Amino acid sequence: MSQLALDRLGIPPEHQEKVSPDAPLNTRLAVAKGLLPLAPEVLVNLAFVLIGDADRKVSRAAMKTLKTMPEDTLVRCVTQLTHPRLLDLLSVQRPEDEALMEAIYKVTNAEDGTCLRIAEAAEGDLFEAVLRNQERLLITPPIYLALLRNPRVTPADRDRVASFLKLHRCLPTVPPELGGPKAAAGVAAASEEEEPERELSEAEAEAIEAALMAPPPKDAPPRPKTKRAPPPVMDEATTIRLAVEAEVEAALAGLPSPMSNPEVAEALKLSREKRQALGELGGGFAVDLGKDAWGFPLELIKDKDETSAEEQLTLVEQIKAMSPGKKIKLAYLGNAEARKILLRDSNKVVVIAVVRSKRMSDNELLSAAGNRNLPREVFREISMDKEAIRKYPIKLALANNPRVPVNISIGLLKDLTKADLAKIAKNKNVSSVLSGLALKKMKE
Repeated sequence: MSQLALDRLGIPPEHQEKVSPDAPLNTRLAVAKGLLPLAPEVLVNLAFVLIGDADRKVSRAAMKTLKTMPEDTLVRCVTQLTHPRLLDLLSVQRPEDEALMEAIYKVTNAEDGTCLRIAEAAEGDLFEAVLRNQERLLITPPIYLALLRNPRVTPADRDRVASFLKLHRCLPTVPPELGGPKAAAGVAAASEEEEPERELSEAEAEAIEAALMAPPPKDAPPRPKTKRAPPPVMDEATTIRLAVEAEVEAALAGLPSPMSNPEVAEALKLSREKRQALGELGGGFAVDLGKDAWGFPLELIKDKDETSAEEQLTLVEQIKAMSPGKKIKLAYLGNAEARKILLRDSNKVVVIAVVRSKRMSDNELLSAAGNRNLPREVFREISMDKEAIRKYPIKLALANNPRVPVNISIGLLKDLTKADLAKIAKNKNVSSVLSGLALKKMKE
């Protein structure tokens, strides 16, 4: 595996040689079994690499490590930068671990297929988390269809999610088997999105979003529980097609060929000739150094000291052409220039995602805290960031910003100096309640 691929997995340079095909078998086996003193997040990624090891003992031990690692440990290892293929593997191998599934579902760069699988089978607290995750609904609108396949969804759930997706103009067409309109002979079925639309007021839009986030009523009947269906038995043609797709994905991502693992080959029940054919197919691909592992151009990911006006315009055009879901992904992965552009986006969920990404510098947060054009929810996110809110300039910027909800601003007054309280008391732009309280505290 290339160093680039190992770097993308978050494996420190000093540990990369441990999973090299040239590393001693005993070393690879010790890593696969979790016997070396490694941080959990490093061990998880090393085990993921070793699942593709050519030695059967190593690959089996690595898979066992991922299957048996304590759930709370894995949850702590899942971050916004965890490799999507690792997330997908965990979602397949440990679907019963609801806390882990919820952590995976919250990763913006998790693959669509991973999240669709989780949404369709979710129950209990996990189901409620899936239902209310606005970011994922915009990233992967077909989640709506997965929810329709989930026996726990109620008509009220369906209507709330549909209203939210309609609001953002990304409601997918519902096929007839899921209750969508049936096409008459020679006439295409009408999509729900084709209904005449009117522009909603800000209050109506906020009501739709609030309804989606509202917890279920206390007297609501419990959602039905069902046994998870066993994995479908695939015919040979489907097996080969999926194997080919896996080879292509692995080659493009710089990951080892799945067919290099004898255990995988045996599970797929492919002949020697077919294995060789698949191996040859994967050999023609290489990692595209112009793209990051997460699917964005490097100019949107890698930080730069300066950006020219021409480059800025190009970036604005690139981002403007993106879907809301892709913008949300970029909010978590993009560089400072991308975040600056996304903070001006008209979609509130996108703007909030920029702050939730935890990638903003202190200067970026300070600028956002004093920005009077941002949605109020952005300031709530900043105020809930324990690391950011400890910084005095950010507190002061929030307290002086009339756009910040009064209940947040009031809570900040106790930490301000008398000189700054005096300025807020004289600030005619802030709420009279806030300026009055500032004057009172100044005199104490």
